[in-house]
Order: sequence, then structure tokens, then C-alpha cells
Amino acid sequence: MRTNVLSYISAGLIVLVAAAVTAPASEAQTHGGAYFTAGPAFVNGVGNHNSAWQMGGGGEVRGTDVGVGGALDYMYFPLARRTSPPGHSESPAAGIFTLSLTASYHFFERQMNERKVQPFTMGGVTLMLSPEGLPLLALGGGVDWWTTRRTGVRFELRSYFGGPGPPAMLGFRAGVVMR
Repeated sequence: MRTNVLSYISAGLIVLVAAAVTAPASEAQTHGGAYFTAGPAFVNGVGNHNSAWQMGGGGEVRGTDVGVGGALDYMYFPLARRTSPPGHSESPAAGIFTLSLTASYHFFERQMNERKVQPFTMGGVTLMLSPEGLPLLALGGGVDWWTTRRTGVRFELRSYFGGPGPPAMLGFRAGVVMR
């Protein structure tokens, strides 16, 4: 397990360094933003749970297109029961905080004065803040719809992978974005 944790942390650091290095040096002007989102998630392989709710917020610092950031989220897994022969099993309700380090790419950043809709992609490492400290690879994307010059609405689809195979979680989130 320790080797697995180190490999996820190493992969996350490589993504963040690559994002920082690929931003052209001529783009000395940086700006940042913050967001607050919430929404449902489909869960696979976390006890008997098949759904969760997630909410939280984060921020990032960007050059023109590429950004690095972090987020703190809370995930709530409701009580889950399964009945199958010869009996039944139950996973109690649980909540857990997660900490994410991500890199992002925002399309059409140079044309933001003319565009109200801005798609983005993101990737990084998410660490579940529990005694096990399970690391997950986070990949996703979405769109920011700027309703005013400084605020907008964010729609995002994010998946979390805990190893080979299907995602451990696939979540849809919506919320507020600010710059």
C-alpha cells in the first residue's frame, strides 16, 4: 500500500510540475479564481455504497491557459444495504474529507472578453483524509459560464480512479466560480 501511495503522489507532482513548466515564460501575468460546487456521485467498489454526495471548494492560480490549484471537499456516503441469497450486507453511512492537488487547462482563455462560456479539463491527485489515506487519481472537465465579469456558474464532471479498472467514483458537480 505504501508503494501505491508514493506512486500516486509522484504522479500528481509530475502533473503539477509539467503544467507549471509548459506555461510560456512570456505569460508573466497570472490570475486566480475560486469555486464552490456540490453534487451527486456514482460509486463503485466502496463497500455496498453505490452513491455519494460531494461538496466543497477550491482555487487555482493560472497563467493564460494553464493553472495549478487545490480543493477541499466533503463526501457523504448514505447508508447502503444489499440483500442477496443467503443473506444481506450493510455499509453504514459515512463521511470523509478529501484534499486535491490539480492541474488544469482552460480553453479560449485569451478570448475571455468576448466569450461567456469557457470549457476546461483537469487532472491530479486526491487524497482521502482518513487513517488509510487512500490516494485517488482525479480526471475531469467541465464548463464555466460567466454571467458577469467576475462571477459565473460551473458545471463539472469528475472521475476518481483508485487503481486499474473502472472509476471508483464518477461525480457531477455544479456551483459558483469567481475570479
